[in-house]
Amino acid sequence: MSLKEGQMSLKDGQMSMIDDIADLKNDVRKLSRSVAVIEIEHGKKISALYDAYIDTLRNSITIKELDEKVEDHDHRIWALEQAAKANR
Repeated sequence: MSLKEGQMSLKDGQMSMIDDIADLKNDVRKLSRSVAVIEIEHGKKISALYDAYIDTLRNSITIKELDEKVEDHDHRIWALEQAAKANR
């Protein structure tokens, strides 16, 4: 192989590497966009799960309060029934 042929071969190799690097940069940009979209979607899902959790806690507290009221009313009804039986 002559010197000129060797130089041409090196130049072709360099051009091929430059094209490969450009392709890699393009692939990295696409991957970055894809990751960003996934992160946004993931954030929305986490937010929805958190909101559902908070709603569940609020409902749980409300249910506890209602249970306490029902229990209190049960005691009052029982007391009224006992008083009504005693007055007969």
